This record gives sequence, structure tokens and C-alpha cells, in this order.
Amino acid sequence: MAAPLAALGLGTLALGFTASPVFGVRTVIVTGNDHVRSTEVIREAGLDRGANVYWFHAGAAERLLRRDPWIASATVTPVLPHTMRIRVRERTPSSRVRVGSVWLLVARDGTVLGPGGTGHALPVLPASDRLAVGEQNPAIVAAARVAGRMGPWLRSRVSAVLSQPDGEIVLELARGGRALLGPPDGLDAKDRALAGILRWAARRGHPVDYVDLRSPLAPAARVA
Repeated sequence: MAAPLAALGLGTLALGFTASPVFGVRTVIVTGNDHVRSTEVIREAGLDRGANVYWFHAGAAERLLRRDPWIASATVTPVLPHTMRIRVRERTPSSRVRVGSVWLLVARDGTVLGPGGTGHALPVLPASDRLAVGEQNPAIVAAARVAGRMGPWLRSRVSAVLSQPDGEIVLELARGGRALLGPPDGLDAKDRALAGILRWAARRGHPVDYVDLRSPLAPAARVA
């Protein structure tokens, strides 16, 4: 009988020790964040109210962090005795959309990030009457993914990405003209073809009037 009681006593002692202030969080190290402030990351993870490193539920904190539309993923790692490490991967805006009088930034996966589109030279998506921050609205997801797959050089030369009723995508070019992308597939090949045509036209001083990229290995272009 003495052995079980001794084991119970040791277990109680260990439980009390791990719950003691020795394992209280004193340092939180946040990395990978650019848009979201470190203080916000700490608050959203639930670490601004004090916590115990030993008993902290890292998985729950990661799920809380992913509620922030700017945070695509998060890894929370307890480091005994009193440190927490938070590594986040943020979304970056690759397009923008107007809702009423407000411009909203949109990530490459179609997530609406929030206000701020007025100071960004990013392609415009089809306007919408109603969008919620944090959602991936089907009305803009396809166009947002097209804009997000573009490299910075090509994206700066596209003023708008428009979804057509038949599901095809049309690009409005920053210097005038249009490019028919067709279905939102094979985007890498289509982007390379369009970039090649725009570079060729720029070297020769020919404004591009129309480009058909539905067959990216044999694109058709008309210059003004």
C-alpha cells in the first residue's frame, strides 16, 4: 500500500511543480511577421494574459492565430522553462477590390485581407456589393488566384483581372489593350507567354491592343 501512496504523492508533487511560476511565460519570440505587429500576434495567441509554458496548448493557439486573415499559418513552440516561440507565415496582397467606396486588399488565395487598396498599384478585381474581411468569396477567388500567380513585373503591367460569366478570365493591361487568358489553368505558361509579348512590344515601342493566350504555346497578339 505504501508504494501506490508514494507514487501518488510524487505525481501530485510533479503536477504542482509544473504548474508553478517556474514555468510561467516570461519571453515570447515572434518571427515571420511583417504586417501583423508582434504585440497583436501575442494577443491573438492568448499569451498576453500570462500562461504556463508546460501546460500551454500550442495547437489551440495556432488555430486562434489562423483566424487573422493576414496569417496563413502559424507554429507555436514552447521552450522550457519560460519561453514561447511563434513563427507565422503571412499572406501578402496581390490584388484589390472595391466594395462601395472602400478598397480592400486580397491575397493570392482569394482571402480578403482588409482595407488599404488605395495606396497599392495592384490589379483590380471585379467590384462587389458585399465582401467580408477574412472570407474567400467565390465571386473573386478565381481572379485573385490569377493575379497572385503573376510575377511582380507582369502584375505591375496588368490593371484589372476580370472573371467572365463563362468562367474565362480577361486581363486589362495597364497601358491599354486586353489579354484573353481563357480558363484559369496553365497559368505559368500563359504568364510567360504574356510577359514575353509585352517585353517584345515594349522594346519596339508598339502598344499591345489584344492578346489571345488560350493556347499559350501559340499565342496570338495584335499591336496598335
